[in-house]
Amino acid sequence: GPTRLSEVEINDKVMVDINRYEPVYSFGHYSPDSRAEFLEISTSMSTLQVSRDHLVFVNNRQAVPASLIRVGDEVTDETGSKTPVTSIKNVVAEGVFAPFTPSGTIVVDNILASSYVAFEDSAFVTIGGIRWSYHWVAHAFGFPHRVWCYYLKTCPTETYAANGISLWVGKPHTWALRLLGQPALFRTGGLALLLATLLFFNVLEQW
Repeated sequence: GPTRLSEVEINDKVMVDINRYEPVYSFGHYSPDSRAEFLEISTSMSTLQVSRDHLVFVNNRQAVPASLIRVGDEVTDETGSKTPVTSIKNVVAEGVFAPFTPSGTIVVDNILASSYVAFEDSAFVTIGGIRWSYHWVAHAFGFPHRVWCYYLKTCPTETYAANGISLWVGKPHTWALRLLGQPALFRTGGLALLLATLLFFNVLEQW
């Protein structure tokens, strides 16, 4: 049955799509006592509290940061049906959680969301003139983490920084922000190298 995110533990199975369940292999963010600002996104059937940069699937299952969602956009519910957003407001609540699943998706409060966040208030990052979904980039980037903690199952416990960010996530997150803040030439070169690495990871996981 329904379980609060604060009660979910590593290896618990959660809904990730229509009639699909997967184990939580990690938490990108785990801070049950933190108070934080969220967007409260409501439909006629449910209400989702999510950080502004967290990715949510809207309209044709495009993953966009919650900050870009507008009233009238359609989210996907646990049955696969599209449900229009009826209201959005800012709230402050206790507990910050970001469960990671093998597919990179999770159903929270009956709404399909990504396990990941976006940067630059955008759904895409442009590399080589091509737009790449932040959901795809983040999922491919997490391949080494999945290998270690999901496929090899060598992460029975995790370590988090004082702010609740997993040590698997904190340094790469900081590195990515620094790369995006570089001058155009260095940013383009760094993103091209990153893309080549991510495509390699993607091929390995599909294989």
